[in-house]
Amino acid sequence: MPEQILQEAEASVLGHRMAYVTGGSGDPLVFLHGLGHASLAWNGVLPVLARHFRVFALDMFGCGDSDKPRIDYSLWAMATYVRYFLDAVGIERAHLVGHSLGGGVALHMCIQYPERVGRVALLSSGGLGRELRMLLRATTLPGSSLVLAGMLTSRWDRLWERLGWVRSREALYPEKRRMRALLARPDHRWAFLRMLRGVSNITGQTASAVQHLGMFAQPMLLIWGARDRTIPALHGQRAVRQLKRAHLEILPDCGHYPHLEQPAAVAKLLEQFLLAPEWPPARL
Repeated sequence: MPEQILQEAEASVLGHRMAYVTGGSGDPLVFLHGLGHASLAWNGVLPVLARHFRVFALDMFGCGDSDKPRIDYSLWAMATYVRYFLDAVGIERAHLVGHSLGGGVALHMCIQYPERVGRVALLSSGGLGRELRMLLRATTLPGSSLVLAGMLTSRWDRLWERLGWVRSREALYPEKRRMRALLARPDHRWAFLRMLRGVSNITGQTASAVQHLGMFAQPMLLIWGARDRTIPALHGQRAVRQLKRAHLEILPDCGHYPHLEQPAAVAKLLEQFLLAPEWPPARL
């Protein structure tokens, strides 16, 4: 099947500009990125899914090319903005794919607007437990914006590279450089910290959907990296036991970014999940 052409677009959501990438045809499929990232993070999987679906990869407010208004960035509010995005582009109901913070937003869509949600895929999702990488917890403390600003200069960037502290897998390196470049801008950094502090503090994650899991009727696929040090795979293992229609896939030799580290594997799993006539799959 030929690769689908994707294009950039914008929608007006509650008076603010929300950028997104779209393409393909079929049932709507909305991608929600993680903290500090944008729609570009999904480039490795979008062309595959656009063969079967009309894909929409959002730059959520405060991220990427979307506006950075001084608004509420709690998960409840961000789910509301996604719902208004659906209204703006004429989507009544959509499947959702969310990574990390975007997974938490997807879960809150299920809580707040279940009639607007089809199937849901969660990649290393937030909102399913307390544990969180210490660096992110520390970043919620007062004064962290000034510290971040100082540490994101090109001089510090070169030092981190020399010390080996920012080395990552080849697939992650461009995305992490882009993320650090955006965080050097005050408007991005303000929104980043509001989102982070809206879901966590020094003790770990504070926003949770765990108490609602038993009520979710949507078919769900959970994908986790076995080597995830940001949000442990244990969260997925616990959640799948409470969900009615869920299946968990743990990818070996993979960290917190399955769609960046193993895009072909993730795209295949998403295809199987979204196109399956029954879910969870029958176990032989």
